[in-house]
Amino acid sequence: KHVELLIRLVPGGIATTWVHKQLKVGDKVELVGAFGEFRVHDTPASMICVAGGSGMAPFKSMLHHMKETNAFPEKEIWYFFGARTTKDMFYLDEMAALAADWPRFHFVPALSEPKPEEKWSGEVGLITDVLDRYLNGKVDRAKGLEGYLCGSPGMINACINVMKKNQMTEDKIYFDKFS
Repeated sequence: KHVELLIRLVPGGIATTWVHKQLKVGDKVELVGAFGEFRVHDTPASMICVAGGSGMAPFKSMLHHMKETNAFPEKEIWYFFGARTTKDMFYLDEMAALAADWPRFHFVPALSEPKPEEKWSGEVGLITDVLDRYLNGKVDRAKGLEGYLCGSPGMINACINVMKKNQMTEDKIYFDKFS
């Protein structure tokens, strides 16, 4: 067993500065938690996961656990990850490898402001627009849909609106807002 932390350095942040500048491999830290109610629900409904930025962390953990344990084998999983440019993207290779090795998992990274020199070949647009396109075509609705959202309050609220517009009910949309 191991613990992997995804911690963004916040300029002037006491804890994040300590982690990035002071903490060394082999140092002992005490962890408490987990807290919250963000979890996968035991239904056959397809999972529509959307994240931006540090919202990657909980999904990365949940997805690897689901694959390793074959949890919820009836669920189709769609994971939409949005960023502005390629420098804001991370774990792309890992998620692509997971999708290549796990037929029921689909990874859809999207850039809202790709730079021409980045030669981006993935989806382009706000993650809400990409989500809307997929909900209106590529996602199978036969077993129902559940939304799982991690990210900023603004992104989550916008995604909830897109999901509701696409006949997903609010009681089947679960989220964890990061500020």
